[in-house]
Amino acid sequence: MPIARCRGAAARRGVVGDVGADQRGQGADADALVRRRAVLHRGWHDGDPGLGPTYVFHSPDGHELEIYWESEWYAVPPELAPALKNQAQAYPGRGVCVRRLDRVNFLAAEVEPSTGFVRDVLGGRPTEQIRLDDGTIAGRWLTFTNKSYDLVYTRDRTGSRGRLHHIAFANETREASCAPPTCS
Repeated sequence: MPIARCRGAAARRGVVGDVGADQRGQGADADALVRRRAVLHRGWHDGDPGLGPTYVFHSPDGHELEIYWESEWYAVPPELAPALKNQAQAYPGRGVCVRRLDRVNFLAAEVEPSTGFVRDVLGGRPTEQIRLDDGTIAGRWLTFTNKSYDLVYTRDRTGSRGRLHHIAFANETREASCAPPTCS
């Protein structure tokens, strides 16, 4: 499945990241991008550095997203080569040392249309939800990978549309999250 990325106003505020995960090993192909494009109705974008063409579209709540297939793998400089093959580079000993984008949590005026769109069009699988006493879905967690969730939609109490609640990154350890950043 192609990867969905946050774009538009959120991107201009510095909130850009992969929302889903590239699952090429699970049978998806570049044609998946073309099949999804037929449903999304927006337009092509030349792509960002390291990415091929992307297809930009809006979620039902107004979040501007994009899907893509082609991407370049990070080429580590020889002086930063890791000792272990499952790491992108050697630990630099400064900064936060983020391993990956963990999740994105969008706010939505109504959760169900957006999560239904992610499920039916983008292939996300719901894993958890908050259902209020009146039956309204106030939050729903979706996954594209083997993690418990990658994308969350939470009801916006203001009724606003297209807003971001938060993004979260995964570190090597909990201690790395709590330690003050070091600079060189």
